[in-house]
Amino acid sequence: MWVNPAISTGEPVPDVTHVAVNKVRSSFQSVLLQASSNNRNPDNFTDEIRVAGSWEEALGLPPLSVSENELASSLKIFPNPARDYFDIKTNNVEISSVELFNVLGSKVLTTSTNRLNVSGLTSGVYFAKINADGASVTRKIIIE
Repeated sequence: MWVNPAISTGEPVPDVTHVAVNKVRSSFQSVLLQASSNNRNPDNFTDEIRVAGSWEEALGLPPLSVSENELASSLKIFPNPARDYFDIKTNNVEISSVELFNVLGSKVLTTSTNRLNVSGLTSGVYFAKINADGASVTRKIIIE
């Protein structure tokens, strides 16, 4: 438990621990906040109380996690390398748009179909950005 900790990126050492029969407890059932005063300082103010199971939770940070991109795991692009066209296949995901970029980052082609005609493009490396269901995936495409 921390009492009036400095909010920083690093977790401070807890200020309060409870030791019972040579055992340090990491959890508390209750906490009593008691205000007392003396003649020199009659007022006590509580600015903020945070109750949390971890320092990250006390700061309001989300737990670390990586969500799986369903589009990325179901995406197949073939043939690659391509000559005249390439197809994009997904499992149960409808493609909303496909953008093709050259290595300089210029958009050279945009479509909403699963088959792209690349016969008019010069040979080289391109990047296809596939957008579907609020997600996007970028894949390297080689055109011969």
